[in-house]
Amino acid sequence: MRHAWATVSVVALATFQVAMTLSAVFVVFVDLGDYFPDASNAELSWAINAFTIVSASTVVLGAAIGDQWGRKRTTLIGTGLFALGSVVAGTAPGVGVLIVGRCIQALGAALSGPSSLALVLEAFPFEKRGIAIGVFTMGGGLAAAAGPAVGGVIVEHLGWRWAFLAVVPIGLIAVAVGARIFEESYGVRRERLPDPLGSLLLMFGVGSLILALVQTDEWGWLDRRTVIAATVGLVLVATLLRRSIRHPAPILDLTLYRHRSFRAGNAGIATFAASFFTMQFAAIFFLTEVWDYEIGGAGILAAPYFLATGLMGPVAGRMVDRTGPRPVAATGAAMWTIAALVLALAIGDEPNLTLWLTVVIAGGIGSGLFWGSAPTLAVEELDGPGYARAAGINQTMQNTGNALAIAVAITLLGNDPTLSDFTPIFVLVVAIGACSALISWSAGPRLSRSTPPVG
Repeated sequence: MRHAWATVSVVALATFQVAMTLSAVFVVFVDLGDYFPDASNAELSWAINAFTIVSASTVVLGAAIGDQWGRKRTTLIGTGLFALGSVVAGTAPGVGVLIVGRCIQALGAALSGPSSLALVLEAFPFEKRGIAIGVFTMGGGLAAAAGPAVGGVIVEHLGWRWAFLAVVPIGLIAVAVGARIFEESYGVRRERLPDPLGSLLLMFGVGSLILALVQTDEWGWLDRRTVIAATVGLVLVATLLRRSIRHPAPILDLTLYRHRSFRAGNAGIATFAASFFTMQFAAIFFLTEVWDYEIGGAGILAAPYFLATGLMGPVAGRMVDRTGPRPVAATGAAMWTIAALVLALAIGDEPNLTLWLTVVIAGGIGSGLFWGSAPTLAVEELDGPGYARAAGINQTMQNTGNALAIAVAITLLGNDPTLSDFTPIFVLVVAIGACSALISWSAGPRLSRSTPPVG
């Protein structure tokens, strides 16, 4: 157990830079508009969505590489690559290079994400898997809490570049310590890596759908370009699904969907991610545009979402070990949805910090219960060799939901949002959160915690 706790601690450090950047980019986005005044919100949105699209389309390939090359090696390479991408993004002379840096970050996250989670799951015995996921979630949640809070202060006083550069030392330390702590492990070694063409189909399919969404403000919903982009996206995604059924090494292993908990867990994660990240994006904009807070203050007020999420991770893990993941995930999603509903009904033009902090903390507790249990729900019926593949699809669903949600939010808000523009955003957050709660509950009865999964 001593080695298990050391492993999860170093993995948490490795994921710290990813989670912190993922949340800090929301406060960075606000400052980018001032630094690049000629760029529209639709153009700048690719600084967020380039990461999620590339990560979503390559994370399964990253999981397979970890199985093939070794999960320790892949985690260390991915962590270092993310740090390199942070340097490129932080020193970018223009929006184009910034997007390139975000793509490099995404490739690093795709390599390190599933393999690092597999290292944690293998280090702990089966009956302790819930607390392992909980601690893993806590590390990500605390890092994500530091993103808007610390990132907001950094952006306000030093500029947006340092929000990327500040995480580089963390990544380098994680690589150095992980090289000594991690034990190498391998998954099922295949003769070929997952379908690279499938990865491209997913990347360009989701990218085309997002292009259609974010450009509607400029092009219009019925413009030929919008229709073409949406059609191309749907065709590419449909082609991917058909190819995944027939390909011997698909980018999406659809056979895992035979397991009820895997289907429900991933669908719940996708919908919750859409609700969660839409709220995070909208919250920073609301605080700066409607309540007129500076970026630093807005980041601090948004941080409790992530802080409560992180602190509830171990609590959720212990609950999962006692009751199974289904009731914990469903309860967390329901708490999140109720908090968002209260905010949607009660928020106004004038700052109300009591209401804000109450809703944010309650929503963060619900979020922590969900994120601390949903990954366990998704892998509950799988055996060890399937962990990395499952984690890859898990993160694909999360990032796809994230990217589509941000695109919808940007489309609804436009360039100069007012209070009325946020109403449909909050309604969307509530509706999708409710779907996640229902989907998570539909997973069915839990497996016995004393019986290993059947694979």
